[in-house]
Amino acid sequence: MSTLHMPKDVVKYIGEYEPSLNTWLASLQNQFMSLDIPADKQVAVAAANLDKAAAEWYHEFYNPDHKVVQWSTFVDDIKKHFAVGDANQTARAGQRTLRLLKFPNNSLIDSLNAFMRAWITNQSKIKDQSQSDEYFAIMEALKNSARDYPIVQQLITQIASSLSSKQSHEITAKGVHEAAVRIAVTLHDTPTYTDNNNKPYMKRNTEQRNILAPNLIG
Repeated sequence: MSTLHMPKDVVKYIGEYEPSLNTWLASLQNQFMSLDIPADKQVAVAAANLDKAAAEWYHEFYNPDHKVVQWSTFVDDIKKHFAVGDANQTARAGQRTLRLLKFPNNSLIDSLNAFMRAWITNQSKIKDQSQSDEYFAIMEALKNSARDYPIVQQLITQIASSLSSKQSHEITAKGVHEAAVRIAVTLHDTPTYTDNNNKPYMKRNTEQRNILAPNLIG
C-alpha cells in the first residue's frame, strides 16, 4: 500500500475571508499534483486542512459519514456555502464583533439583556451552527468585552465555573445568559441613577432582580 503524503505549509481554511477560499483551494490543488494524491483521497485531505467553522460545516453537516466525494463536487459545494457576502457568513463574522457594553444608568444585567437581544437577532441568520460552536463564540464575545468593561472578566470566570459540569455541546446561549444573569446579581455592579432633582442614588439589588428578563429567549 502506498503512503499518502499530506500537504505541507497549507494554511487551514476556517470559513472566513482570509486566506481566501480560492487561494486555499488553489494551494491544495498544487499540492495534490506535486504529491500525486489520488482523486478519491483529495477531499479527505482537504477536510484535514479545515478548522473552526469550516471544519464544523464539513464534519457535522456536509459529510458526517466521511463518504468519498469528488473534488469538483466538493469545490462547488464549499464555494456555495462560504461565498463572500453570504448572509450566513456575515452573521458568523458578526458574532465576533458583538460586545457587552456599559452604558450610563445601566446595570450589568441591563447590559447582558441588551447583548443577548443583539445575539439572538444575529443568531437567527446563522445556519448549521452546533451548540458547542455557539457556546465558544458567545464566551469569546464576552471575553472580548472585558477590556472595556472589567467586571465582565469576573462574570466569565464564574460562568465557566457554574457550567463546568456540562460539556460544551450541552450548553446553549440561553444557558449562558441565564447563568450570567444569576451571577450578575451577586457582583453588585449597580448603576447610578439620577432623581428629579438631578441627585444621584443607587438602586438596590432587589430592584436589580426585578429587571431580569426570564422570557427574553424563547
